[in-house]
Amino acid sequence: MSITFTEQEIELLGQTADSLGAFVGRHVLAQLDTVPEGYEWVAFACPLDTTKDNTDVTQIQMGGPTARLIGSEGGLGDIQEEMYLCQFLYAIQLTDAPDARFVRINDRGEPVFWSNDLNELLPFTLEKQSSGCCSGGSGGCGCSSSHKPEEPHQHEESGCGCGGH
Repeated sequence: MSITFTEQEIELLGQTADSLGAFVGRHVLAQLDTVPEGYEWVAFACPLDTTKDNTDVTQIQMGGPTARLIGSEGGLGDIQEEMYLCQFLYAIQLTDAPDARFVRINDRGEPVFWSNDLNELLPFTLEKQSSGCCSGGSGGCGCSSSHKPEEPHQHEESGCGCGGH
């Protein structure tokens, strides 16, 4: 049995990688793959500086001729020809669980969040929020950050219940 991301989900995941790269000021890659059981997953990672000691981070190889990269490929032009040693940030895996379509995997490879709404597991809200959502920051979504409503941003961990957190 195979469970795959929809085109809309893939687009959202690619936008998330691009936004995350802009936010952290580093290349962020998002690569789709399939586990042996047939479920798709996407890993998010940053290429490592191999001249430094990287033993304290979870590492993953990304890129290469068979890689299924989404987003802007971290702005790396040779990503389809070359493999990169990367710092694993997190992953989103699909599941056939009745109460969740998505599972977020943390940087240690442990499942930490489950949801039927992909947006709940991403570090940025990329959907446009209506300005009447709730009170709070100048972005209209209720968070305390000062941003335009269409800008990607991180929400605080506690939310107002509007669904944008």
